[in-house]
Amino acid sequence: MGRSFVSLTNPRTIAGFVLAGGASTRMGQDKALLAIQGVPMASRVASVLVTAGCDPVALVGRQPELHGLGWTVIPDPDVASTHHPLLGIGAALHAMACEMALFVPCDLISIRPDAIKTMLVHNAPCVASSAGRIHPLVALLPKTWAKRALEFAAAQASVHSFVEGLPNIALPESQMQNANHPEDLPGLSAFGPS
Repeated sequence: MGRSFVSLTNPRTIAGFVLAGGASTRMGQDKALLAIQGVPMASRVASVLVTAGCDPVALVGRQPELHGLGWTVIPDPDVASTHHPLLGIGAALHAMACEMALFVPCDLISIRPDAIKTMLVHNAPCVASSAGRIHPLVALLPKTWAKRALEFAAAQASVHSFVEGLPNIALPESQMQNANHPEDLPGLSAFGPS
């Protein structure tokens, strides 16, 4: 299954975080745990980050089931009933020793290492784009933005406003398709023991 990283302490590398704490309301069930060809979506993306050179790699989410995937999990603060993706980003940035981290949501099922490497070689804060569209949750961010992420979340500010002004790194549109509905998933099967 996935590799488990127990240390987030190497400051000379770029960490990789899979955002896996979303509500998955359009999917109807937790996307992070849905399996494609036997591999949960969160693990698929985490493996791509490892292959591309991110180190360490961890999942960010609040679901206890994430711990069963074999990856380090950064708890995504669940503030009352409101959820904001920047809460998880802030928590991950705060938890790491690295100076930079790449964030990718678990539902980018077609993302490949070459796209991740394109972001990593930039080696400075940036955000992904494709076909003229910004993908604010695919971003390379500095550790120093941890507090900023939490402040934007507290203000219920948009993720787009959080990454506004960052350089855009063009990635292939074919790799930037979100799986938001069951029909978006090839070979869908529920993750869990048989």
